[in-house]
Amino acid sequence: MKAVFALFLCCLVIASRASFLEDAVEMVESSSNDGTCYSVYSGYYFPGYEPPFSFIPKIFHGFNSKSALSKMIRFDGNTAQYLFTPTDPKGHLCGTSWNKLWGTTRCGYLDLVHQDSDRFVWRRAQSCLNYKGDYVTGVKPNCTEANRIELAAYTYDNGVVPYQHIGTLLKQFKATVEIGVWYKYTLEITDTQTNFILADANGNEIERQFTLHRNCSSQNKGNLLSFYFGGQCAAPQTVTACYKDI
Repeated sequence: MKAVFALFLCCLVIASRASFLEDAVEMVESSSNDGTCYSVYSGYYFPGYEPPFSFIPKIFHGFNSKSALSKMIRFDGNTAQYLFTPTDPKGHLCGTSWNKLWGTTRCGYLDLVHQDSDRFVWRRAQSCLNYKGDYVTGVKPNCTEANRIELAAYTYDNGVVPYQHIGTLLKQFKATVEIGVWYKYTLEITDTQTNFILADANGNEIERQFTLHRNCSSQNKGNLLSFYFGGQCAAPQTVTACYKDI
């Protein structure tokens, strides 16, 4: 009888813990008619990770088997406001680094993101920041791009790093996007090239970039990738973006 009672208590604890974790993830991954919103909190890289409430980073977003895929995405206002401290010796590196928005790996479901992948990447408008050497010293007053986000096409090709090949594997868009506004992002993957297409909410093309990559088997097979801050540095403040399927 004692063993049965102990097992019953154990099941209750596990069930309560599972419910607690589900609630915690919902705190950083909110769904509504306005899409699914992901937040990366200060000091972290992935959404869904905010100790002590949740220790489950949102990493897996499903598989891709399409040669053309699209997503509607909207940046929250905080994505145009994050700022590293003026005493941070990595302030310039962190402030200019590209954060990850959305995309997919290529060349098979077991291929890695840093081996073969295509992603839209983002950062706050650089025209609004003041830099001095390795430091970011503050924000320019009355900046005309204060509510804008910069974008770039970002491709890993057989392990070659995009930020070491600016102009070929990393291509910045001339257009910027406005916070709080939905835009359509599309990837068109061919054997040796990926097209990155930015359009308005009605599908009217604004700009496109392309990157070249190796021809591999299962070019359109991979894992979907989504919101992530950094690579170089963790988020200094909370940043949020919302997503809708098309």
